[in-house]
Amino acid sequence: MVVPPILYNVSQRILGQVASLLEEKYGMYMSFEDDLYKLQSYLDAISAVIVDAEKQQERNHLVLRWLENLQSALYDAQDLLDDLNVEALRQNVEAPWRLVTWVRNFFFLSEMSDRIKKILGRIDDIYKQRESLSLQQLDCDVVHERVLRENTQLYLSFTEVVGREEDKKNVLDLLLGGKDDEGLCVVPIVGMGGLGKTALAHLVFDDDRVKSSFDLRIWVDVSGDLCPARIIHNKIIRAVDGSDCDVHGTDILSCLQVIKGSCKNFLLVLDDIWNCNNVEWLELKNLLVNGGARGSRILVTTRNRNTARILRGISWYPLGALPDGDCWCLFEKWAFGEGESTLHPNLERIGKEIVNKCGGVPLAIRTVGGLLSGNKEESYWRYVKDNDTWGMGHELQGEDDILAVLKLSYDQLPSHLKGCFAYCSLLSKGQEFNKQDLILLWMAQGFIHSSSGDQQLEEVGSWYVNEFVSRSIFDVVRKNHKAEIVKFRMHDLLHDLAKSVAGHLMVNSDATNMSEHTRHVSFKEQDLIVDPSSFLKFQKFRTLLLPKFRNSSSSVSHLYVLLSGCTYLRALDLSNSSLKLLPNSIGNMKHLRYLNLNGNTELQSLPESICKLHSLQTMKLSGCIKITTFPRNLHHLVSLRHLVITSPHVRDKQLGTLTSLRLLALEHCRNLVSLVEVTQHLSALKTLYIHNCSKLTSLPKNLENCSALETLEIVNCPRMGSLEVSMQGLSSLRSLTIKGLPKLATLPNKVECYAKNLQYLFIIDCLALMTLPDSLGNVSSLMRVHIKYCPNLLNLPHGFSQLTSLQVLHIDGCPLLSSRCRRNVGDDWQQIAHVREIYVDNLKI
Repeated sequence: MVVPPILYNVSQRILGQVASLLEEKYGMYMSFEDDLYKLQSYLDAISAVIVDAEKQQERNHLVLRWLENLQSALYDAQDLLDDLNVEALRQNVEAPWRLVTWVRNFFFLSEMSDRIKKILGRIDDIYKQRESLSLQQLDCDVVHERVLRENTQLYLSFTEVVGREEDKKNVLDLLLGGKDDEGLCVVPIVGMGGLGKTALAHLVFDDDRVKSSFDLRIWVDVSGDLCPARIIHNKIIRAVDGSDCDVHGTDILSCLQVIKGSCKNFLLVLDDIWNCNNVEWLELKNLLVNGGARGSRILVTTRNRNTARILRGISWYPLGALPDGDCWCLFEKWAFGEGESTLHPNLERIGKEIVNKCGGVPLAIRTVGGLLSGNKEESYWRYVKDNDTWGMGHELQGEDDILAVLKLSYDQLPSHLKGCFAYCSLLSKGQEFNKQDLILLWMAQGFIHSSSGDQQLEEVGSWYVNEFVSRSIFDVVRKNHKAEIVKFRMHDLLHDLAKSVAGHLMVNSDATNMSEHTRHVSFKEQDLIVDPSSFLKFQKFRTLLLPKFRNSSSSVSHLYVLLSGCTYLRALDLSNSSLKLLPNSIGNMKHLRYLNLNGNTELQSLPESICKLHSLQTMKLSGCIKITTFPRNLHHLVSLRHLVITSPHVRDKQLGTLTSLRLLALEHCRNLVSLVEVTQHLSALKTLYIHNCSKLTSLPKNLENCSALETLEIVNCPRMGSLEVSMQGLSSLRSLTIKGLPKLATLPNKVECYAKNLQYLFIIDCLALMTLPDSLGNVSSLMRVHIKYCPNLLNLPHGFSQLTSLQVLHIDGCPLLSSRCRRNVGDDWQQIAHVREIYVDNLKI
């Protein structure tokens, strides 16, 4: 195990904290001002040798131990500085009686002074040891977030495949070539990691011949050993007729009962099976045989030939290397952009040599291409081509060789991205990541930082994600209708690399791998802790991801014991655990910045102590429908930036006091009758979601107070019949979604009711909507408009032809309007003829 090469970045963050404290000249800290200056000096000196130590640790055990000691000291220093910031926040928020404050400060500062002197002694000793280890001062190639690539890099999703047409044809022949009256047949696709088995399976799954041959198509990400119970209870990811289906609470067994009743044949894809045995396979196969009609098929992807033999398929399909021509096309897309390689003949020649070394492995080609895409210096390309990673000049032969190439890409990451990458090891292999969730977790750990006050951390985090995508480290799985990345995933081999570089610092589902250096842990449902007593010595955890916690009386008491000792947590995930109560000890987690309680449908209240979490940035309470009361001092959560809440009892006045909010999502708040108090003081709010609030009848007139608002969604509010409210002052508003407002007959006709910079307008499921106002034509910034399932909408407004910036128009489920928008002959055609992309009833016209 190694120490993740992120300590330089940690040291720089600490230096930033120290500089901020010294600049503020806050009276409470001045009693040890000299010690802060000394810490600053020590860190400046030690930072210069960190890079060399990180390079030497894999071949020098003493350097590894030195780095582990430094890592521990730096994290302790960071905890101390965070303690100072938290105490300052507490004093500003709680404003206790002055005598109490004075007494508390005396003891607090005394403790801090002792701690900082001990930390200084440790860092001084560590620095002195550098000479015996022959560590050299090296410059760190630090790339700040401002210079992250902002070019329009071609982002290929993992389902967009270059080549593989012949492989697709062959697999289709195996799947569809048999007789319809045959029993259940299995076709395994076999090959080493990185060859594109999943991508090929997606090509087959989405093929028109497959859609017409099977009544039902089901896709399951196994990403592990074959476990019948796990497969049976796995959620359906894709379902009937090729349409994406989000069927919460529906498992495959229920689906099979439907299949059996309707005599449907099906195609089931089991993606990424690691291992299985005969007994497990026969158990699952028997269930499937009893479900579907004859002619049903199972398509499996696996690296393991033994697994393919056990599955006893009609024939397994060995996936080989990508042909040379396709290899170059793939590399060109990632490294240059399609067709641009001829502009760089020297790089093209070097690139072809690099491609030859990739051995036809698409993952390696994409990763190296992404690595090179932001640098067109010939010397850098030669450095990559001649790197020792490639061994003796031979092409890649196995997964170890591929991992070495992926490690080369990781080594070239800017220092601020390396910690973010290693943190992804905490997420389950094969899991789709939600972009916003991951960014919020990064924020909680301080991995994201901005160089100027006008850069929001969330925005910088989004740039980080785009950088990972451009380097082919993240594969885009889903985008929203604004073409923004929503979900992505990592290839299994990249996840293996993340676990490797994370070392003991970050541990996923392996309690035996924890040490005193472990700071971040995650557990899957089947790996939950039975007895937390063995973990009590590890009280400096910064992350505890414990979703789907098994909620027995003994396990809950164990959880409470565990949480009572984790006072340094920055992120806590207890989602979907059906907890009824949170322990009061949660108020002792004064560093907590991320709290996910989504899906705890039995949770009845939040303890008043939660209001002591003055550093809390994110609190998720979606689906917590039984919370009847909220803490009286909710306004003490002065750092709260993201709040997602489901409760019939939330009061608008409480929400309006959370003045740091950037995102507020109100879901199923059925007793919320007004938003006047909510929008009164939320001047920093950027995103407002109002979903399923059945008693809301209108938007508040003071909505203009939310001057930073960029995204507004109003969904399934059945009593809201009017949007007569001024949005003209919302100069930052870019996206407006109106969905499920059955009483809404028209939109406001006044020009001042529209934000002048609006770019995205989505109007969906408004059954009473009959007209759109001509004043809509004055919103000249509109780029994309979706109008769906508004059956009574008669026509487009006359001003529509003035929307010269409009690039995309979707009209679905609006029969009267659709007929008027027919190309060349429809009555409204001249209004929209200038739009670049027009889709009517899912067909491009």
